Amino acid sequence: MHVRAADGLPDALRLVLETDPLVPADQIGIRAHDGVVTLEGLVIREEERRRAEFDAWCLFGVKNVINRIEVER
Repeated sequence: MHVRAADGLPDALRLVLETDPLVPADQIGIRAHDGVVTLEGLVIREEERRRAEFDAWCLFGVKNVINRIEVER
């Protein structure tokens, strides 16, 4: 997905996460600044955590992803 402004990254990523059946999008918070995306939240499985980060990297304009999503123990 191509995003012109860095400000549009959170909205674009929200759409991507919501369409990914392996990610509980409603449990993930997204922030972005200058191409750096920060993900936060709590998920049940490590696969969900990894998949959310993978989805973020798929967006044009992302320079770095900080994955602070925690896996419920």
